Amino acid sequence: MHITRLGRSLFAALTAVATVVASAGCSQETDPPIQPVAQISLASLGQGDLVATGVARHPKTGNLWLLARGVGLLEVSPDGKLVSQIKLGTHGLDNVLYNDVAIRADGSFALTANGEGYKYDPRTEQLEFYFCLVPSFEPIVMENDAIAIDEVTGRIFVAPAYYDTSEGTRRLTRALLAQYAITDGAPLVENDVMDTGVIAKGLVFDLAGGGVWALQGSQLVHFTGGGKLDGRTQELAGIEDGAGIAFDGDTMWVLDAHDGELRSFPRPGTN
Repeated sequence: MHITRLGRSLFAALTAVATVVASAGCSQETDPPIQPVAQISLASLGQGDLVATGVARHPKTGNLWLLARGVGLLEVSPDGKLVSQIKLGTHGLDNVLYNDVAIRADGSFALTANGEGYKYDPRTEQLEFYFCLVPSFEPIVMENDAIAIDEVTGRIFVAPAYYDTSEGTRRLTRALLAQYAITDGAPLVENDVMDTGVIAKGLVFDLAGGGVWALQGSQLVHFTGGGKLDGRTQELAGIEDGAGIAFDGDTMWVLDAHDGELRSFPRPGTN
């Protein structure tokens, strides 16, 4: 009987040790949230209650361009000063419900709406049709809130999502990470990302690591060029409802629709 108790005690002790070791081996460390280093309040631009849905960095001037719903494009310096603006319905910029903006190396703009993309050149004041997103038909409604440009391989990335509204609600039925040719807007690839649960509200090409970073809520997630999640995620402190993202060297700018603030962070991988 004494031996039996000893055996049981030894077994219990070994089991407890094994459990601790296994738990330690299976646990995963997560990176702490990136902290903002600066912020710009949209209210400080003196343009009333702006609702911005996208942000892009001009590759030549270094200034930021905000896409403001019902207003147009606003050029803002990194220290928060309003430099210039292009109002909807002026300078060739038609009054369309644009959702996001990217800027090409030549300074022209790529703008996306829910059904199509446009190319706008402020120098010539010309707006042209650029590309057509995969269409939807009632009761399916398609929304696209994100666009990014990869000048290296000549690709445009967008993230359309499709919702069934037949029962009076919005049920997600399809989500894509699609690519188009930067030269003429020809369709290249459609990657189904429905299983990831990511509906991007902002996209930015990752020049350092390839692929794209997608902004959803307060989190960045990384997709490969083939539309697969690679496990790289990053939480953004102070962001609640991310609406746009732009890289500026080792800095990234994130637009928060929750409080109308534009915050700068160290770019992922540099902090």
